[in-house]
Amino acid sequence: MAFLISLIIISLFFALPVSAPVWQHSLLPKVVQFPWRFLSITIFVLAVLIGRMPKKLGVILMIITIVFAVPFLRVVRTFHPEGFYTTNDDSTTVKNEYDNRWLTVNPVSRPDKEMVWLTPTKIQVNKMYFPGLETFVDGVKTPIDYQTNGLVQLTVSPGSHVVTTHFTETPVRLFADLLTVLGILIIFASWFSKTVWPGKR
Repeated sequence: MAFLISLIIISLFFALPVSAPVWQHSLLPKVVQFPWRFLSITIFVLAVLIGRMPKKLGVILMIITIVFAVPFLRVVRTFHPEGFYTTNDDSTTVKNEYDNRWLTVNPVSRPDKEMVWLTPTKIQVNKMYFPGLETFVDGVKTPIDYQTNGLVQLTVSPGSHVVTTHFTETPVRLFADLLTVLGILIIFASWFSKTVWPGKR
């Protein structure tokens, strides 16, 4: 019981403004990103705690919780312009934790152009490379260089071309997909054998 109460107090501490110094001088922003995520711990532990309480005390605590929650149930409609909720316009995440390992400079804004010329025959597609990304020039798969700065670079011949990129499956992801499908089939077969043919073995 004391352990559960301690978890509730600690999770609430990190969710409230009083924990700001800890957030500012630790790795929490990179790992957790948002203080309110600690509330998921609070909610889960509180549910377990209520379940272990005497029935009358648990009911009283639930009633108190509902009473305090009622003022927050009203719907408030607020209009914000497009892009107000975009917190990661420069990259893929808030703290760049999903950047690829070859990226040399973290982006600070969205690229003005999708592609730029580096030399008369070399262009850069302003997309981060990840395994499975394939590039085509005029419909022909073309080798790319991503180890220079983490972005897609390729060599093209002089003239007008159509350059496209496609994200495809890698062997590892394909294997994971097959495992998922296999797991679903096993679960379905187990349910079917117990429900439809319960007497047959």
